[in-house]
Amino acid sequence: MYRHLMTLGGSSLKMETVKITQSINCVGMSCPGPIMQLGATIARSQVYDVVQIMATDKGFHNDLKAWCRSTGHSLLDFKAKAGVYTALVRKEEGKASVNTACAERKTVLVFSDDLDKAMAAFVIANGAAASGKPVTMFFTFWGLNLLLKKRPPLGLSKTNVDMTKMQEIMEKQHVPSIDDLLGMAKHHGIRLVACTMAMEMLGVQEEELIEGVELGGIASYLGDAEQSNLNLFI
Repeated sequence: MYRHLMTLGGSSLKMETVKITQSINCVGMSCPGPIMQLGATIARSQVYDVVQIMATDKGFHNDLKAWCRSTGHSLLDFKAKAGVYTALVRKEEGKASVNTACAERKTVLVFSDDLDKAMAAFVIANGAAASGKPVTMFFTFWGLNLLLKKRPPLGLSKTNVDMTKMQEIMEKQHVPSIDDLLGMAKHHGIRLVACTMAMEMLGVQEEELIEGVELGGIASYLGDAEQSNLNLFI
């Protein structure tokens, strides 16, 4: 099978014919299935073989870009049609090195929706972003609640602490709310990524999330985490 691609040659676009060596169908498979299938196929392939992969996971594009950046293999083409994503990946020699320009990146994996833990995650992320550092916040399982338009009431990690009293203290001390902290995160350009696997398991739909949230899977998280000098699990 062959695919005709428009590629940049020198200063102009040129038509290039690419031979597809293998094709894998991951339609209907959730994260991390497509990336695992791709990784296994690439491992069995010869250098410069081109693998075509089809998937429907909404975070697949971000996962694929992160995976290629991490492994050093080339993403030749990516197309989306009727909810199906089709990509061409070429196996390259060796592996990519960590980009030293991203050595100060910070990554925060937000697992909990406890108010105190969520505040800690956002305060750290906003502090780093305000200092000019690139930051990614990856929300999975209960942490997804923080990204919902209709957010459920948040509790505290210590059940013997009175929530009403805590809120009174926050107001008195002018401590920013979760909404305020989310607004700061957007202002500072922090990447807010929702885990697609957790979304499927918990029945969270994309339209339920606040604006500005990206969708991604484990490869998206690991791609940023390995290029970070600080990685937190909260």
